[in-house]
Amino acid sequence: MANIHKAGLLPMQVIGKQIQLLVQIPNDPYGEWSGEEPQVSKGHIEKNETPLMAAIREAEEELGILSSSFLHIPKIIGTNGGVTFFGVLVKENPDMQPFTFETKEIKWMTPNIFGKVGRKDQIWVVLKGSKLVKKWLDMI
Repeated sequence: MANIHKAGLLPMQVIGKQIQLLVQIPNDPYGEWSGEEPQVSKGHIEKNETPLMAAIREAEEELGILSSSFLHIPKIIGTNGGVTFFGVLVKENPDMQPFTFETKEIKWMTPNIFGKVGRKDQIWVVLKGSKLVKKWLDMI
């Protein structure tokens, strides 16, 4: 099993029939943390934290979204490069708090737009997350 040392969360909502993703634009003009492309929130797993706990904490810190907005328990999207990503559906007007200095701005965008302007190494997360949303909607 791969050494999992980071975790991330992809909050998603459905407006009409369109999937929207909540992503961050890092406050990173010099590219030390990942550049300025839109990306899925993620960060290191701290001592005594599970990957899911870390993913939720990172989303609260970097996106400002609160877990009270989640419509279900986040599900694993997949793992790559030591990072486990989770996906979660959130209510239409999610509960938010201010995000940290690591984030320049947050944006809701479609998977298609993310594919054009987002981090190339995270496109797989968005595609798999979008498929999960479609599967969850079929179950309702």
